[in-house]
Amino acid sequence: MITFKSKLLLLILAMTSYSAWSQTVVPIIWPFAMGSMQANYVRAIAEDANSRQTKYQFVFEHRPGAGGSIAMNHALNSQRLTIVSNSSSVFTRPLYYPDSYDISQFSPILTQVVGQPVAIVSKKYSSMAELKKQTKLSIGMINGSITQLLAESLSKRLPGIDVVFVPYQGTTDVVRDVVAGHIDLGIEFAADLQTWMADKRVNVIGITGRQTYPGFPAFVDQGYPEFENLVVNYFFVVSTNVSESVRQELNEILRMSNRSAKVVNLYRRDFAIPVDHDLQQSEQLWRSLQVYWQTFFKK
Repeated sequence: MITFKSKLLLLILAMTSYSAWSQTVVPIIWPFAMGSMQANYVRAIAEDANSRQTKYQFVFEHRPGAGGSIAMNHALNSQRLTIVSNSSSVFTRPLYYPDSYDISQFSPILTQVVGQPVAIVSKKYSSMAELKKQTKLSIGMINGSITQLLAESLSKRLPGIDVVFVPYQGTTDVVRDVVAGHIDLGIEFAADLQTWMADKRVNVIGITGRQTYPGFPAFVDQGYPEFENLVVNYFFVVSTNVSESVRQELNEILRMSNRSAKVVNLYRRDFAIPVDHDLQQSEQLWRSLQVYWQTFFKK
């Protein structure tokens, strides 16, 4: 015999099950290294957002390859609402590889964080003055990313020196080859260098940006102000097929999680500057960076 309590329990289970299945599942794709500190941003935001509301179920998804192009094209062609978390490479990749994707087919829903510096490091050398005394230098970077733009900018500051650009899939591999002595210079995120620096296996020639951090000499303080804006910003982006009303709703949900204590702490540990942008502010920054990177690329 089914008692009243049993019926009530079944009803509760059914309602719970329906609620779970009725949620809209939204993948948030991270297109770069799975174990990076930046991937942790996405996981933390998704977990926090899922704990705050029941309309959307955000799921971390990893789709690496082609400098983020695989993830971007998947989001563009997907039949479901799909978000990509991308770095400043979202702007620079199509400049080098126009067939990668059309940036005009994407819109931001949230600025995650801004102003993350990148560093040029070496095992053999410790300053720009030493680099200028060389006749040939090799530098590891990632094709189509801000690291390539930075490598090319550095070469312009070393006139008369034969600079060889060595492409890699990820910055971790770049630093390993710097430490092994296979290449002279490499480019890496400041936070990811701390272990190498503690073991005194790399020297930091300089970092980009305007912030000052202990142990990291800034290029702007060495007389290279043009490196100030060569920093990394991160966005959540979607296809322009997503309506403004949905983008607005997603911004409001994810924005709360983006300013949670756990996420902000991750940003600060990664030498990045937390922001709290609404949709309009994110769109304004997005448009200004498109212009900036196109202008910088053509210099």
